[in-house]
Amino acid sequence: MIRITNRNKALASQFITETSDKSFAAVAIGNSPGEMWVDDEKSPSSALVWSNGLACFQFMGKGSALFTEAFVQAEIIPFLQEKEISYFEFALDSEGWEDVVFHVLRDRKIEGDGQYVYKSDWTSPAKEIREITDFTFVEITAHLLENKEIRNREFMTNYLIQYWGSIEAFIEKGDGYIALTKENEVASIAIVTDVYETTHTIGVVTVEAYRQRGLSSSLTILLVNLLRTKKLHVWWDCMEENIASQKTAEKAGLVRSHSYRVYWFYF
Repeated sequence: MIRITNRNKALASQFITETSDKSFAAVAIGNSPGEMWVDDEKSPSSALVWSNGLACFQFMGKGSALFTEAFVQAEIIPFLQEKEISYFEFALDSEGWEDVVFHVLRDRKIEGDGQYVYKSDWTSPAKEIREITDFTFVEITAHLLENKEIRNREFMTNYLIQYWGSIEAFIEKGDGYIALTKENEVASIAIVTDVYETTHTIGVVTVEAYRQRGLSSSLTILLVNLLRTKKLHVWWDCMEENIASQKTAEKAGLVRSHSYRVYWFYF
């Protein structure tokens, strides 16, 4: 498979489908930071896509015989080792990849776990947020990001850069909110992590000391309602075992769409 740097919508449209994971689709069209390997540089039907934000791969399009153990050893494992990652985590975008991948990796000890995808349903009324004492909800803007009075500003900027590659990219294409304490500390963040056409994926993170206070739910509702006013669609991905994340999605009015599995092996 060939590693390419020119990621664009025309190229990606040859293997992205309606049900493709929108975080990886965003990488494929060049909206989100990541990497992509394809079977044919000019007319790809198969791709292996890496998301910087998720630190995970997805096999997209048709299964390809170009994915081999030699490719894993020569290309993928060194790529991960450079990032100080000791495992290969992946999902399959289509059934066509299943036989190929599991045959190639037949000698690896593969583990797996379930994932749920939630989507927006604008036929239901918008949810109302619950104000939480001692916290202020603030939209993330260029002005906010320049505010040096925020005590843990790096916590916020690092999260944005993880998914967008730069603050400038987030300001141009993303949206988000934070919960600020009275001491000007960022307690929780909810942002658009990826954009693919009219679908926006959402990511949420809360400082451990401020968890279980409803902050992530309130911020998610704010963000979902903002995207609703813009007539955009929402995509929310969470682990099967992460009940808290599922409840956060449901409180924001998102509806479970489908499930899939994520696999990994250590090397």
